[in-house]
Amino acid sequence: MLDYNEFQILVDVPTQNPELNFKGIATGLASVILNSKPQFAMAIYGEWGSGKTTLMNAIRNHLDENSVDDAKQKKARTGIVAVDFSAWRYEKEEHLIVPLLDTIREALVMKAMEWEAEAKAKTAKAKKFKALGNVAKETAKTVGAVIASVLAGFSFKLGISDALSMSYDANKALSTAARFGKNKTNEQPANGNINSHESFSKRLVDENLFQSLYHACFKALANSFQQFQKVVKENLDIDEARIVIFVDDLDRCLPRATLQVLESMKLFFDLQGFVFVTGLDRRVVERSIEACYSLNAESDSIPDVDSDAPPLVSGRDYLKKIFQVPYSLRPVNRTAIGNLLHSFSETLQLPQIQKDDINTRIHRHIKYLFPQESNGTPNQSGINPREVKRYINAYTIQMKIDGNLNADSVLALNTLYFRRDCEKIYDALRADRKIFSENLKNYLADKSNPSPLEIYQMTSVDIPEDIAEYLEMANGGGALLDEYELERYLELGESLTSSAGGRFLDLLPAYHRLRGTLRKAVAATDANDLRNELDNARKQLQDLSSFEGERGVAVSDLENWVGAYSSFNSSLRRLESEIASSVNATGQEATDIATRIESLRESVSEELKTKLDAVYQELRNRQREYAVS
Repeated sequence: MLDYNEFQILVDVPTQNPELNFKGIATGLASVILNSKPQFAMAIYGEWGSGKTTLMNAIRNHLDENSVDDAKQKKARTGIVAVDFSAWRYEKEEHLIVPLLDTIREALVMKAMEWEAEAKAKTAKAKKFKALGNVAKETAKTVGAVIASVLAGFSFKLGISDALSMSYDANKALSTAARFGKNKTNEQPANGNINSHESFSKRLVDENLFQSLYHACFKALANSFQQFQKVVKENLDIDEARIVIFVDDLDRCLPRATLQVLESMKLFFDLQGFVFVTGLDRRVVERSIEACYSLNAESDSIPDVDSDAPPLVSGRDYLKKIFQVPYSLRPVNRTAIGNLLHSFSETLQLPQIQKDDINTRIHRHIKYLFPQESNGTPNQSGINPREVKRYINAYTIQMKIDGNLNADSVLALNTLYFRRDCEKIYDALRADRKIFSENLKNYLADKSNPSPLEIYQMTSVDIPEDIAEYLEMANGGGALLDEYELERYLELGESLTSSAGGRFLDLLPAYHRLRGTLRKAVAATDANDLRNELDNARKQLQDLSSFEGERGVAVSDLENWVGAYSSFNSSLRRLESEIASSVNATGQEATDIATRIESLRESVSEELKTKLDAVYQELRNRQREYAVS
């Protein structure tokens, strides 16, 4: 038995040394940045957890001068200023243009320090690198002046004290900055007392003072970065200087913040030397854009995808105008799962005992974590690296909590839970525990006979072909079906896949028990069996009703769904009454009652199925909503 004390969870950080062909992709996209006119935006499209940040980091690393040995390539990379902007981190800022500008300013300061250090270390090129350091610092000052002006403008609009003076001083700084590099005079706008609107108005006629905040900002940035370009090109003898801004986590922002970042990026599109590399989930961002342009623009909520109302602005068309270079990141192919696991093992510096477990036992199970096509070929939907980490972490924590569990059974249960096309199997296990395990084994022994599954309203189609193979493996999914203490595994697994609290964890098993009982009632052919199952169902309904007094977030939302059963409770009582009448009936009377029972049972069966499916789906959706991500 393994000692799981040394095991670590796989933290959700981008892989630094990807082994999934990201190196080749990064090389190609970095070449686009290095050899194209630096005045465009690149989009890295990918779903949640598909590796966008990892790829962006790989591109950034390839732009570093230390990534190459060739002198010419190294020189081209020396003129690159890389900027990292995490949109999600700053989404609570009222005006996202401010933190975006500030990260650019900070990157310029860091580059200035780097060039100044080179000036001290290299005597032959000291003068050149000193000039580079100076121009980077001056450009950073201009960006700082722009930030001050923007903040002053916002303060002025809000009526903040001294905003008038702030606005004048900021525009005065911008007017000077806008002439940076244009001439050698240091003319300043006229000074004077500006503590009143009258005095401030007189200053507005100063020919050197910009009247428009946005024009002043753009002019200052344009002239400053033009001078930056000139000095860098002259001293490094390169074609272009490049400021490459990596924007990440845009799809995590609320709709209005998402649009703010995209609108802020537009400010730089007419400035020479700027390249944006942005990672985003296309579907999420498109919906965010459409939400902001919807009639309900005051809300941060995203419209219902099924809404019939057409968006005022197409998110897809908007993104096409923003990004000239799109690249869609494909999910990892199942055939590359070994490389992915090896990448996790090495880059996350896991202990050897855990590496061995990942590359042997977990690898054996994880092959079945994502569906296959019916012919056994890899599914084109591919593998999500973040989902793989969640799967491994769930297993690791379960084994740390209870090291006496069968590791194969834990992994098998997690596989069924994580696979969306195995919901019916997982739910049946929860509802009937050992009984379903036996029925499933009976079906697997003779797949031509699906009758053991019929009581669960399942057919052979509900058991994916690759999962049937998996459940027949003794050291795979088959371990779960032979598990004696299945309840123990289910309870621990549920604790790690839901964050809603104990009462919610009790509610779903209670619901599944009721669901299994009602299915048996619907399928019963003997009157006494039917009556017994209905009696059990009524008791379980009473158990579920006890949850209505709970006032937790999850349970309060579920009260109405639990209450949905009361509408057919009267039908259950009528059916039971008919059954009771049939016990003492004889002859034609018994035949008539039997006909009425069958008719009523069919109608109740249909009603049960409809309501059961609706409540089940609501509960399932809520459970997934609370799933730990």
